[in-house]
Amino acid sequence: MRALLGIVLAVAGAWGGYWWVGSTAVQNGVEAWFAQQTQAGLVAQNTGITVRGFPNRFDLTVDGLNFADPARGLGWQAPFVQVFSMSWKPWHLIAALSPGQVITLPDQSVTIDGTGMRGSLQLHPNARLGLYETRVEAADLTIRSDLGWQVRADRLFGSTLELTPTAHRLGLSVENLIPDAAVIAALAGTDLPGVIEALHLDATATFSAPIDRDAAARQPVVTGLDVADARMVWGGLRVTAQGAFQADPDGLAQGQIAINLAGWRRLPALIAALGVINPQMEPSIERALEVMAKAGDDPEVLVLVLKCADGLMRLGPFPLGPAPKLN
Repeated sequence: MRALLGIVLAVAGAWGGYWWVGSTAVQNGVEAWFAQQTQAGLVAQNTGITVRGFPNRFDLTVDGLNFADPARGLGWQAPFVQVFSMSWKPWHLIAALSPGQVITLPDQSVTIDGTGMRGSLQLHPNARLGLYETRVEAADLTIRSDLGWQVRADRLFGSTLELTPTAHRLGLSVENLIPDAAVIAALAGTDLPGVIEALHLDATATFSAPIDRDAAARQPVVTGLDVADARMVWGGLRVTAQGAFQADPDGLAQGQIAINLAGWRRLPALIAALGVINPQMEPSIERALEVMAKAGDDPEVLVLVLKCADGLMRLGPFPLGPAPKLN
């Protein structure tokens, strides 16, 4: 019995020592990272760094986060950020974000509020430390800009999953998205409701190199985007899309995505309300779309192809300008 007690105490002492070494390494590593960013000319500030969670977790809390790149006009401020990992599985990280996140962009600042704002990151537990899976989610999400616009959503969920070292599946789901009040007011003359019931994306992105511990040196870029299923449900307007883009030698998108629009007659009023076209052009646009819809199998379903080729982008017969850069 005495021998068993001695073994238990020895194991407990060894585990406690492991946790102390690990937590000290986490704290020192985070503090060193902040110092390195400051030396690199960035703003990297906090009001406190703590590590708790003994004996089975490393619970890192960074209070008063202020991170910014003044040269690029980018920044991130948060009352606190917490990162959790099991002490026996440090390659799986879970983050909890506080309400009141502020993202600074070159032209505006955006505040993000919500409940249950969480994220997770899983790496491969090997020397490569390749990215395996990420997840983000939030409920009662509100995003508002100091330029005056605001959007809200009941729920947001996004994820990535490694399929191969250079290909990751992308997922996005948004429920009950409420556009900015100005957009809703502009849609008063239409039968579109003030809530977009659902947004959904299932796609695969390919990269020029694996996303792993060497990514900073290799700088992987997107080489292709395959959209298996994209959907939007907004009252009587239902949009689905499938297709793929690849990056040309200049990094510009080339390829096409087929877009099916059920209830397409609401589209001219919508794009006019969004400021894409002059409201006076609505009748002409509607007549052109009607001719195109009648050429298909169902006159109530309009099929348009978003095509990128030779550095230009078109939606059906309508030129949209330069093709976007994939990387």
